[in-house]
Amino acid sequence: MWDVELLLLLRKERARSWTTGELVRQLRASSLVVSDALVALQRIDLVGREAADDRFTYRPATDELAQIVDDLAATYASEPASIMHVIWSTPRTNIQTFADAFRLRKDNDDGS
Repeated sequence: MWDVELLLLLRKERARSWTTGELVRQLRASSLVVSDALVALQRIDLVGREAADDRFTYRPATDELAQIVDDLAATYASEPASIMHVIWSTPRTNIQTFADAFRLRKDNDDGS
C-alpha cells in the first residue's frame, strides 16, 4: 500500500519535485519503504528522477499510464478497500504483478 500512497501523493502534487527525505516525512514512512517504492514506480515508468539533485516527480511515460493512475486515484478515493484487496491478494513476485495491481477491470460493452 505504500507504493499506492506514494504514487497518489506524487500525482496530487505533480508540479512539485520531492527528495526521498521529504517523501519519508510526508508519508511518515521509513526510508527503505519509500526508496523501494520509488524504484518500483520508476521501473514501470510512473515516476521520474532528476539525477542532478536526486529529486522525484510524477511522470507517467504515456497517456495510457496516466489514465490508469487517474482511475486508480478515483477508485481509491471512493472504494479504498477494493484497491487494498487487489494488492494484498496478489502475490508480488515481480514488477509485472505490481503493475497489474493498478489495472482496473471494466465491464465489457456486452455486459459480461
